[in-house]
Amino acid sequence: DRAACQRMKEYVHGDGEAYKQDDTAQLLMGANYHLSKHKRDEDKLASKDEKDLTPLAQPLSLSQNEKCVDSLRKAFAHLANLKFTDFPDYEFIQNSLEAFLHCDANNGTDPINWEDLDVKPSRTDETLQKLPKWELMDEKEHLEPGILDESERMRDPQRVPTHDIERLPLAIQYLFNQMNFNYQNNAAPHLALRDWMKCAAFLVKGHWESKAFEKGNHRSNTDPYKRQFYLKLVRQCLECAKGFYPNRLRECFYEGAKRRRIESTYTNGHIMTPFSEMLIKLRMAEKEECAKSFAPPPSISMSVGNEGFYLE
Repeated sequence: DRAACQRMKEYVHGDGEAYKQDDTAQLLMGANYHLSKHKRDEDKLASKDEKDLTPLAQPLSLSQNEKCVDSLRKAFAHLANLKFTDFPDYEFIQNSLEAFLHCDANNGTDPINWEDLDVKPSRTDETLQKLPKWELMDEKEHLEPGILDESERMRDPQRVPTHDIERLPLAIQYLFNQMNFNYQNNAAPHLALRDWMKCAAFLVKGHWESKAFEKGNHRSNTDPYKRQFYLKLVRQCLECAKGFYPNRLRECFYEGAKRRRIESTYTNGHIMTPFSEMLIKLRMAEKEECAKSFAPPPSISMSVGNEGFYLE
């Protein structure tokens, strides 16, 4: 809740007489507590009856742990006293935060049993994990699996996208934005190919959900009509391949005379075989989509009310 976050930020970090007390412990009370408190305060401003107020969630026991609260307080105090040209004491900050690793039930904090946590991968992560792997072993990956899961869950499903790309899951959006960035900024060929292979694999070997990804909300995954957004992305892929193919393709696989280390789950063959496979299948997909007819527009029904016609 954006309003609750803004209130909490002002409450903990604000200036003035109203903020003189030390409220560092508030930061450790948990999102459920602060969101319920914010809604409860709004209910009071709306003059609701006591019985209709939002129930206040219990704060996390971590906020009662004075050792952790004090460690966080010291870290913030150190940062607050830094001037523009000062260099933070990262070792001090690390030691302050590592105090949280030693919390247990004896000092007011319930221990976390990591083995009992049932964290299921998102549907997007499962889709990406099923795709063939093609990685440069000597280059660090940009995006770790699951890092966008929380943001994905917070997306408003009722919001109407203003751009086609917004209908894709965030992790997939990231892949295509990275691929286009590489092309527009003349990125190193081997990095451009790595990111390109992820996009191509999604289009060629992934599952395209026409109902969710295509415009109109009237499509199905089995209808025979042209997938216009899918075709647009296929053409983007083919265009972005020009950033390294054919003139700079050798640089993708060799650094001077040294062959780059590539980890791949594609079928065995020449090191360029997976790229050739993706390129050919993208061209076939483009040709296949172009041959299809356009989907009919969404059906519109009309009804008559007391004040005129209505679209349904």
